[in-house]
Amino acid sequence: MLRRLTAALFTLSLSAISLFMRDVKPLGYFTIKSIMGGGAYATKEYVTFPALLWVCLLGSPVIIVGLGLIEKRKKQLLDRLLLFYLATALAHAVVDVLKFVVSKERPDYLDRCGRFKSGHKFDDGKRSFPSGHSALGAGTAVFLGCASFSALKRAGSLVKRSLVIYVGIIIPCLLAVFVCVSRVLDNRHDVVDVSAGALLGAVVSSGVYIKGGKGLRGFGQV
Repeated sequence: MLRRLTAALFTLSLSAISLFMRDVKPLGYFTIKSIMGGGAYATKEYVTFPALLWVCLLGSPVIIVGLGLIEKRKKQLLDRLLLFYLATALAHAVVDVLKFVVSKERPDYLDRCGRFKSGHKFDDGKRSFPSGHSALGAGTAVFLGCASFSALKRAGSLVKRSLVIYVGIIIPCLLAVFVCVSRVLDNRHDVVDVSAGALLGAVVSSGVYIKGGKGLRGFGQV
């Protein structure tokens, strides 16, 4: 119980750090140009961050619970949910700190300068590396993939196995790819930002899933 509480408090602390860093103006000691600079500022995005966040934070737990029921491991559901939120919070804390330090220009930075002289949208023009959307999308897909592979070992019937593969692996991966591509199409990131964000999210999620399962009592059965 104490370790679960510690994990929950650590997750909340990471979330607070992430929220704080998102409102801090990037350092900007040096200029890093985008390899796809000169793009137009998109007033409407294919995937907004709040929408993606709600889908991942509310939709993923439903899948995680479903996978746990298929595995018949109801006692470990809370542990796995804590791991998921911990992985998400950790990835985004790292992303926001990197955005603050690196201060790379977005592909639409020049257009932003013409539209906005100051404020959040202007400052956000130097928060290109790495892509937070990509980190969240890929991280979620990898975590669900890890949980799905675990569920496949205990999913007896063909129907259950097919359900696990499509809902837990294929659909999350396709959505993650769509999110990554949309960031490039929206001129919010270049391929370097998206690749780095996706890799970061994947590494953090897989690391938390594996290490968390070994390092915390009660998480060992994930």
